[in-house]
Amino acid sequence: MDAITRAIQEAADAFVVLPASQDMAMHMILQEALDVLVYPEIGMDAWMYFLAHRRLAPIQCMFWGHPITTGLPSIDYFIASGNAARRDTIWSHALLAEFFFADFFESNDGPRMDEMHGGATYTEQLVLFSDLSTYFSKPRALPPVDDAVAASMRATLHLPASGRIYLCPQTLMKLHVAFDQAILGLLKLDTDGHVVLLYSPKQLLWKDKVHRRLGRTLGNRLVRRVLFVATLPHDKFMQLLAIADVMIDPFPFGGGVTTLDAFAAGLYVALHMVSMLTIARWLTSFCVWRRPVVTLPSRQSVLQLTAGFYRYLSLSTHLIASNLDEFVAHAVAIATNSTLKLALQQAMHDRLHDRFDIPDDGPHEWNTFLANVVMPSTNGSPRFSAMVTRKDRMDLDRASSKIHRHVG
Repeated sequence: MDAITRAIQEAADAFVVLPASQDMAMHMILQEALDVLVYPEIGMDAWMYFLAHRRLAPIQCMFWGHPITTGLPSIDYFIASGNAARRDTIWSHALLAEFFFADFFESNDGPRMDEMHGGATYTEQLVLFSDLSTYFSKPRALPPVDDAVAASMRATLHLPASGRIYLCPQTLMKLHVAFDQAILGLLKLDTDGHVVLLYSPKQLLWKDKVHRRLGRTLGNRLVRRVLFVATLPHDKFMQLLAIADVMIDPFPFGGGVTTLDAFAAGLYVALHMVSMLTIARWLTSFCVWRRPVVTLPSRQSVLQLTAGFYRYLSLSTHLIASNLDEFVAHAVAIATNSTLKLALQQAMHDRLHDRFDIPDDGPHEWNTFLANVVMPSTNGSPRFSAMVTRKDRMDLDRASSKIHRHVG
C-alpha cells in the first residue's frame, strides 16, 4: 500500500478493498447501502468499466479522471469543472470557468468543435464546479539540475550529450497520427534537436508501432532523432523534465497532471489543440501553489490546461499560436532564444503575484452537491433530475437478491 492509499484509508470512515471477482465486488458494494457512488474514472480500466454498467447505488456519478462520457444509462452525473455558459450546465459558478475550461477547439483553419458536435457531448447530466473539483498537491521541491547532473542524466538515459530536447512524456496511446506532423516539423526546423518519448515496459508493442509509423512519416534520417526512454521513478522523471528544453503536448488528447509537473520543473510547455497551442515557461522559484491549476477536457477529451492558465494570466502574446507552423516555430524559438526565455520569465513573474491567490472551493462544492442529490427539495421533488427511479430501485433489489444467491 502506497502513502496516498494509506492516507485515504486513515481519513475514511470505512475502507473496503474490492476483489477481482465482479460478482463479489458488487455484493460488497451493495452491502454498504450507499446513497451515492462516485467513480474516479471510467474507461481506462476494463474491470471498472464493466462494473459501471451495474446500478449499485441510487445515485451514480463519474469524475473526470478519464474525460470522456461513458454512454452508460447507469451513470447519472458527470462531475467536472467547467464553463458557466454551457447550455447543459446545472451546477456551475463563473469564478474561473471562462479562463480554464473550454467546450470547443479554437481554430483559424477549421470549424469549431462545438459547431460540429452541438451540445450532445454527455449522456450523463453534466455537473460543473466553479473550482477544479479536485486537489493536486504541490510537487516536492527538487535540487537544481546543474550541468554535471544534466550530463549524468543524459548519459544514464542514453540521450545525446548535446543538442536540444523536445520532451513528450505522455502515454504512447495518446500519440495520434496527426501529432506526427508536429514532430516532423520540429526535427526539420531544429537540426540539432531531439524528440524524446516515454514508454512503459508493458507498452513494447505500442512502442514498436509508434516507431514504425514515425519512420514512415519522418524518413530514416530524421527518425534517428526520435528517442524512447522507459518510464522513470518520480524524482528521475522530474529531473528529465528539468533537462528538457521544451515539453510538447500531444494533440488532440493533451496532458493534465504531466503538465503541472512540467510547470514545477520550470519547463516550457508547448500545447496544441487541433490548431491551437500554448507554449510557456513556469519559473521554478514561483512554484509555491496556492491552488493547483487544471482544465476541463474540451469536447472530445482535449485538455486545455496550459491554454486556460495563460488566458487567466492574460499572457497570450507569444504564447498562443493558431496553427501547426506557429506551434513548431514557437517551440524552436523558445528552445533556442535566451532573450525570449528571459522575457517570458519576467512576464510570468509580473502576473503571478497579482492574480494567483484564489481560494480552493472544491471540498465545499462536493459537500453541497452530494447533499443536494441525496436530499429532496422543499416541495418533495428531487433537486436534480437524475434521481433513482422506481424501475432502478427494482433493478437494485433484483441485482442484490441475485448476488446474495450467487455468493451465499
